[in-house]
Amino acid sequence: MNFLIIFSLKNFSNRFIIALFVAEYEKNKLKIDTMNTLMKSLGIVILLIGVGILVFTAFTGLRSNAALAAGLIAIIVGFLAHIFLNKKFE
Repeated sequence: MNFLIIFSLKNFSNRFIIALFVAEYEKNKLKIDTMNTLMKSLGIVILLIGVGILVFTAFTGLRSNAALAAGLIAIIVGFLAHIFLNKKFE
C-alpha cells in the first residue's frame, strides 16, 4: 500500500514538473513572438516620430533647418528600418 502511494506521488510530481516546463516554454515563446512583433513595428514608430517632428515645426512656426532635417532623417531611417526589419523578422 505504501509503495502505491509513493509511486502515485512520484508520478504526480513528475507530471507537475513537466507541466511547469511546458508552461514556461509557452510563456517564453509568447515573449519571443511579442519581441518579433515589436521589432517589426520599430520602423513605423521611428517614422511616426519623424512625422511628429515635422507636424510640431509646422504648428509652432519653427522653421529651422535643423528641425526639418531631423524630421526628414527620422522619416527616412524609419522607412528603411521598416523594410529591413520586416525582411529579417518574417
